Amino acid sequence: MFVVPPPVLVETARHILVSGLYPTDIGWFPRARHHARQRAGGAEQNILILCTRGSGWFEINGRRHPLKQNQTLLLPANTPHEYGASQRDPWSIQWVHFLGDDAAYFFTLLKSGSHIVPVAAALTPKLNRLFADAYEALSGGFTQQSIICAAQAVRHMLGLLFFNNRAFHPRTQAESTESLDRATRFMRDRVDSVLTVAEMARQAGLSVTHFTRLMRQHTGFTPIEYFIHLKMQRACRFLMLTALSVKEIAGRIGYDDPYYFSRLFRKVMGMSPVAYRKTKLG
Repeated sequence: MFVVPPPVLVETARHILVSGLYPTDIGWFPRARHHARQRAGGAEQNILILCTRGSGWFEINGRRHPLKQNQTLLLPANTPHEYGASQRDPWSIQWVHFLGDDAAYFFTLLKSGSHIVPVAAALTPKLNRLFADAYEALSGGFTQQSIICAAQAVRHMLGLLFFNNRAFHPRTQAESTESLDRATRFMRDRVDSVLTVAEMARQAGLSVTHFTRLMRQHTGFTPIEYFIHLKMQRACRFLMLTALSVKEIAGRIGYDDPYYFSRLFRKVMGMSPVAYRKTKLG
């Protein structure tokens, strides 16, 4: 484990690449049978604990909850809590205490009363690598460069947990996430077609109204806007990697009218297809 000295943090935390979010303490405890903490007034920092094996528990407001493998516990600063490893199957955990101007935002993404973020199996190796990157950065001393590097790794961890984690989506149920995954896969597989919102919603197993609301919540776009962005993403690849004409590219992504395609492309990308090709290949 590493604990960054407070005087070093006071100085380094002013740096533009650190002030938003940075670790103050970080560590890894394998099969920590007797590991436990009790903080009646909470910690001065926010805490993230990733359980990679075994199990444990945590207690907040007098209620005890389990923490299992492939789950992450997030505790906001100054929140009274207790936690500890299971005696029968003690946890292996990677943990970090963190502060910064952006830290509180991530807690707003949790469902009310929840402190757990489940971790998709495919995400675990990436998180392990980021923890290792943060450890290794600090192992050479608490220089400004090492703290900047560790801060970027911790920010990346939180970004993956909250925004690229198939087992979790901010403020929504996992079932809804799975439904939208089915619909977005359907859109990607048919990016060369014309689809209606009703067809998309049918793939999600949701009503059009509910599907549209969830799409806005997850992506910031309506279903049609999201589908158009997928089409323009494909068009960009054709423009950069092929010699296809604008008319041919329009046909490849489901538009019979190349002028309509060009108008949509300009709206999404801020320039015409021809200008985009020149800019990227020039």
